[in-house]
Amino acid sequence: MITHIDFNKFGSFENFIWKNKVRDKGNNIQNFEKLNIIYGRNYSGKTTLSRVFRTLEEKKLPPNFENINFDIVGENGSISSQDVSKNSYDIRVYNQDFVKE
Repeated sequence: MITHIDFNKFGSFENFIWKNKVRDKGNNIQNFEKLNIIYGRNYSGKTTLSRVFRTLEEKKLPPNFENINFDIVGENGSISSQDVSKNSYDIRVYNQDFVKE
């Protein structure tokens, strides 16, 4: 299971450190759970976030993005954007990219 993602640069995310940004009302760090529902206004990063998960599914970086740099942390260890081809996460993503393909 993935617990969190830190982004140096990927799509709409830049210098995003999970533990500094994703907290509950009591200021406790909130990690991903077994089931997560991601919603938000248009252009808030939902598709970008799904593309990060899709890199794990496809074991390759998406085309048309430059200078991608992120770290995914979870129970199977940490995976950087340079190592997505070596990950052991079992991920399935249904997003607009999946539908187009």
